[in-house]
Amino acid sequence: MDLYYFGRGHTSGDLTVYLPKEKVLVAGDLWSEGGDLLLNSGIDGRDGSTLEAARTLTGASELDFDIALVGHRKAIRGKASLEAAIADDNKIVAQIRESYGRGEGVDDTLKRIVTPPNMGAASWQRAIIRGYEELELRKQLGLPKL
Repeated sequence: MDLYYFGRGHTSGDLTVYLPKEKVLVAGDLWSEGGDLLLNSGIDGRDGSTLEAARTLTGASELDFDIALVGHRKAIRGKASLEAAIADDNKIVAQIRESYGRGEGVDDTLKRIVTPPNMGAASWQRAIIRGYEELELRKQLGLPKL
């Protein structure tokens, strides 16, 4: 049994348990399948990271597993949903970065980036606001862009 911390995603303490012999990854709420976009991509948490989620998921994707045990859903076979989550995270973050880079305020971005179908507006808005907050904090602290 191996324990990994790839970084922040759904929460700031996303820990994974990997069983290499069995090729099983216990991933908690890092990502999912069968839910809405944010649940599937893992950026629906309240204290995780919108900006770091894709990097965190990429770390998990490098493990050799066939089955992922995730929170709130059935076991996932294969990596297709994980790869989709990484792509979705990157797409969402790209939209946030683009708006932020143009100097748009978060309120303007919330109006421009439409909430995807079958998703609660509050969760979507929270992910965008968190992305803005992370970008602003990194700028204020002089930290490099992720």
